[in-house]
Amino acid sequence: MLAKGFLGTRADLLMDIVVIGITLTPFIMLYSFRLVHRNKEKKHKNIMLILVLILMIVVILFETDIRISGGTKAFVEGSSYANTMFFKIFFIIHIIIAILSFLSWLTLAILSWKRYPNPLPGSFSSAHKKYGHMIFGGVILTAITGIGMYIMGYIL
Repeated sequence: MLAKGFLGTRADLLMDIVVIGITLTPFIMLYSFRLVHRNKEKKHKNIMLILVLILMIVVILFETDIRISGGTKAFVEGSSYANTMFFKIFFIIHIIIAILSFLSWLTLAILSWKRYPNPLPGSFSSAHKKYGHMIFGGVILTAITGIGMYIMGYIL
């Protein structure tokens, strides 16, 4: 486990960074969506690409931290929820939502990157918007369940 975090809980530094990051991500995405409405598609693209790349790096670091520290059980040691069925089910739901959201977002980013030089709006724009909204919903659910995991694992 890394050094103690800065939020005053049992969590380590990386976990505190992760929970702040997943809390801020929907707000950054909303800002990026507003840029599109102001015809600043290039800024939208850059923010979204940077955000998805940062999240990919953070997830890799986070997973490495969990493995080095002895797994999820070691991470939530001391929590009153650590060995409960509720925590296990909540954890599985969080992981499924997070993985599906991230893979969908990464796929949309790659597809959009390939089509970006074409004039905007284009034939892909309506699908991009539709899938972007669905992914945004997944990101919100990931943030909510992630914050819930953090609270159950490190505060309660």
